[in-house]
Amino acid sequence: MSVAPMKKVKAWSPVLLRQDAETPEVGWLTIAEVHVDKTYQREVKDAKVERMVREYDPRQVTTIVVNRRADGTYWVLDGQHRLEMLRRLGKQVVYADVRDGLNPGDEAYLFHQLNDRSTKVGAWDKFRARLAYREPAAVAIEGAVLSNGYHFDKHGTSIKGIAAVVALEYVYNRGGARLVGETLDVISRVWRADAKALDGIVIEGVGCFLDSYREDKHYDHDRLLDVLAAIPPIEVLQRSRAIKANSGRAGTGSDYWFFALALADIYNGRRKTKLSGLPKYRSGKTAQHVHSGKKGTYQ
Repeated sequence: MSVAPMKKVKAWSPVLLRQDAETPEVGWLTIAEVHVDKTYQREVKDAKVERMVREYDPRQVTTIVVNRRADGTYWVLDGQHRLEMLRRLGKQVVYADVRDGLNPGDEAYLFHQLNDRSTKVGAWDKFRARLAYREPAAVAIEGAVLSNGYHFDKHGTSIKGIAAVVALEYVYNRGGARLVGETLDVISRVWRADAKALDGIVIEGVGCFLDSYREDKHYDHDRLLDVLAAIPPIEVLQRSRAIKANSGRAGTGSDYWFFALALADIYNGRRKTKLSGLPKYRSGKTAQHVHSGKKGTYQ
């Protein structure tokens, strides 16, 4: 079959990687020649594609965005679910907005920029795209993860696989790669065989605790490791939930903060010299709670 030639039109995309790039071409491509790079593209959701197939209306199919690499091959940047829908419908062509000459890292960057404010693309897929184009913060987080013997795992199917990338970013934003590394080091030393230790609340809570108290004159890192080795993360979670419920703020506040607070209670125990103050929120400010005099209760 004949395919209409590309034509130059004004780009609709909000992002152009190179300021001097030519105006993208728009036209028909055969579906068979459009590829998907799985290093940064998210997984195709079959249920979504099947729904799109059932509700197919050619008038509502919008233009996909692709890149023509230096070797002349086409790679989808945005619209792989539409592409898969058309493929399953037996269509042969797709209308595409074509960028030219980007390398795979540039593609990953553009994919992230096109989807950064979209709720349709989750935090995991956005983070993976940032890794693919080697965004510095994502690379720094990756380095801390790998150096502590962990790896990224979207589904968290192993005790060494981390899915909670949002939690890692929270810790990174508090204290950079150093705090991420210290947080994972503590978790790996005391709870390495416990998959619950890689829950987002646990990672954020340990990071919050370390950021709040590691410079405290009464803080002893070896003591922290000893006391945590004697209690599994699920028990810390249960204690943090009890503290939150008893605080009268059950419907408010951040769970990670109450986890850090539970860690402080466990660390202090019956010691005469206790850690100073309450955990700090992300802003670095200490929460304005008042201790009621009963263990674990704040108001």
